[in-house]
This record gives sequence, C-alpha cells and structure tokens, in this order.
Amino acid sequence: MSVTSIHLDIYEPSTMNLYKSSRVDTDSISYFYTSSKDFYIKEYLPFPLIISEDGIPWHHANRYLLYRVEIDEEVNWKTLKSIADDLDHFNIFCKNNNINYLSAERKILRPTFQYRKELISLHRNKGLAINTVKRRLSRVRNFYEWLIDIENKFFKFPLWKENEKIIMYSNKSNNSKSKVITTTDLTTIKNTHSQSLPSEMHILDDGKLHPLSYKEQEYLIQALNTINNIQMKLIFLIALTSGARIQTICTLRLKHFLKEIPESDSKAYIPVGPGTDCDTKLNKNCTLQIPTELYKKIQIYILSPKAQKCRGKNNNTEKEYVFLSNRSRPYYMAHNDPKFKNTIAPPTGEAIRVFISGTLKKTLKKQNHIFPFSFHDLKATAGMNRLKYELQQEGKKTIIEERALNSVRILLCHSHMATTSGYLNYENQHTDVIKAQDEWENHLLGLLNE
Repeated sequence: MSVTSIHLDIYEPSTMNLYKSSRVDTDSISYFYTSSKDFYIKEYLPFPLIISEDGIPWHHANRYLLYRVEIDEEVNWKTLKSIADDLDHFNIFCKNNNINYLSAERKILRPTFQYRKELISLHRNKGLAINTVKRRLSRVRNFYEWLIDIENKFFKFPLWKENEKIIMYSNKSNNSKSKVITTTDLTTIKNTHSQSLPSEMHILDDGKLHPLSYKEQEYLIQALNTINNIQMKLIFLIALTSGARIQTICTLRLKHFLKEIPESDSKAYIPVGPGTDCDTKLNKNCTLQIPTELYKKIQIYILSPKAQKCRGKNNNTEKEYVFLSNRSRPYYMAHNDPKFKNTIAPPTGEAIRVFISGTLKKTLKKQNHIFPFSFHDLKATAGMNRLKYELQQEGKKTIIEERALNSVRILLCHSHMATTSGYLNYENQHTDVIKAQDEWENHLLGLLNE
C-alpha cells in the first residue's frame, strides 16, 4: 500500500562524529548524520512510501521516489504520490502472481510485459481507461530505467524495444512542425474499449469533455437551488460562465473581490496564476472573465455571516480563500499556502466531486433529469456558450469563426489554437438554439434564489 510520511529528513548517516553532525542512539548502535550533499533541500514534506502487505517497505521503489526528489527538489507532492500509487499497483500485481520483478528466466516471463498483459485485460474487460494503462506502464518503465542505469541491475532479456517515429504538431502560431520521438513496444497500445465515445461526442481539452446543453445547464442550477448550498451555487456558476478549473475557483482569495465594478461593465476581469495567489493548471497566467452580477453576488457572500463563520479567525485576512468548508478547510489548497508542506494530503477538490456524485446527481435523479457530467465538463460548457454567441455575429463566415475561436481561446486560456478548434468541430456536429451569452448568463443567475 502507499502511505504518506508527514516529515522526511534528508541526511547522510555515518558511524563517525563528523563536523556539524548530529547523534542518534538506538538500543544496538549509535550513529551520526549530517546534511546530504546530493540534495538541495534538508527535508521534503510530505513524502509517500510504499509498504508491502507484509509491512516491509519496498526499498527499491522508495529509493526511486527519493531519487525523483533528488533530481527535482520542486517535484509536486501530488505527482510523487501518483507515481507511488502506480508503482504500488505494480507491486501488488507481482505479489499476487508470484512474479519476481528483478528477474525473468524466459523472455515471455518479463515482468514488464506480464504487467502490460494484465492492464490490457483490465482495459478490455473492466473499462480501465487507456490513458491510465499507458501512464502506469510509462512509470513502471521509468522505474526500470532507474534500476538499470542507477542501481546497475541486469536483466537477461530486454524489458522493452525502442523505436523512433516522426509526429506532426502545430505551434502557437498554428504552423505545422515535426519532431522525432522515441516510443516503446511496452507503452504503444491501441484503444480497444468498445464503449469509447466517437470523436464528435466530445471535445479534447485536457481530457474528453462533454459540454452541457442549455436545458442541462438549467436543470443543474435548479438542482443546486433545491439543495440550497450557496457556496456550491457560486462555485458552479463561476465554472459555467468563466470556464475556470476547480483548482482556480477554489484558490480564489478575498483580495480578488475587493474592487467595485461599475454596472456598465458586463464582466469583471481577475488575473490568476503565478504572483496572484490563485493557482492555475501548469502555472499559466490567465485572466478570469466573471459576469459583473455574479462578481457582486460573491462580494455579498463574502460579507455574509456564513462566510465569516467559515473563515473563523481569518476574517480580515485578504489572502484567505473565498470558499471554505464549515470546518474552515479549503476545498483546494494552493501551492503557496504556508500549510501546504505540512499537510499530509492537501485537498484537491475531492469534497466537490463527492458533492456531485452524491448530493447533486441524486437531486437531479429525483427531478427526473439524468445526464452524465463532471465538474471539468463545465469548462467545455462555458467555451461552447461563448462560441455559440460569437458565431451569431454578422460578417464574413471565415472572419467570424476566426474571431469566435480566438475569443474562446482567451476565455479558456488555451496555449494552442488547435485545442480551441475542437470546439468549432464539436459545434458543427451539434445543433442547439443559439442564445446571446450575456442574456444566457443573466438567465442562469436569475434562476438562483436570492
């Protein structure tokens, strides 16, 4: 299993009392330790550990995780924990199938390809996502590269075969480029899941996203009204109108809502990303576009007794989160939060996902409105709302489409126009009554209970 250590000191042990060393006494031996010369940091908080079912730490995997910290002291805790979980899955597979991960007497018994066969079976029969299959295999391969290159482990048969191929891609200027990449027969897998959605049924934007129709958006707000959780109403409306991710919405601070926005302005613009105390995906600097009416509703909420109670002692701290649980815990903890390093499992929006899968979808079902969606789908929904509005403007079709796509690109903070183009491709496959974006946003806001 993968567990988390609250505090990991990084040092070099010695039996000699060296300069500036500290002493530790045990029942059997006394030893000394000094700061490690191989690390830029003295500690890492928190740190994941992999423990086998017999309670013994898996030393190779744990040393590999430490190696990841050594080569990149700023490696994200969430990423390191994810790597630990994937390696733990591989370790359990080896234990359950009596596989020695350090050897293979026959080519067919190579642990990497036995694990590959297992994951493909889970993909075909249990619906395991193909991206999960590839990610786990890629991390197992990285682990074995470390065993071979750093630990000098020898394997009788190659654990995979490498190939080079040329791929085409578009740069920021939408010009076609090519580059050579290295692939392996271990991680090259064809998606065979029979239930995969055809391309016209989703938008590829950091995952397969399914925009909600106008009716589904109405049903969603009506269900939120029934539940009457003001925080969730505001969080969902920010996502539906600005296309912001859960990470960004839940790390918004009080200081972002101090300005007075004139009634004549239809939008409030909030810079987010590095230097703003509000997190974004890949640390990109972006600007949230929030309808002025919604912005003012958030200002009212901030001053409400409920919000003040959630903030507790931090009522006058401008850097406090806008949205906090009843226990004064953030729904998503920002990376620059002073408590981040001392928190075993920093929250990453789990409470909101639980709210969706439990309370929200159950309420929708009671109201006879059943449709699949995730919080991330709200990003695509906001993008499609903007696109549909822009496409109804008068002018030459090619110019209108170019302007519409650029507006969506700015709204959703896309790095490449190729990602935004998927919204136009999706729109061409789906017919829906086009409504002016400002009017539609005001309609959604009007559905909220005052």
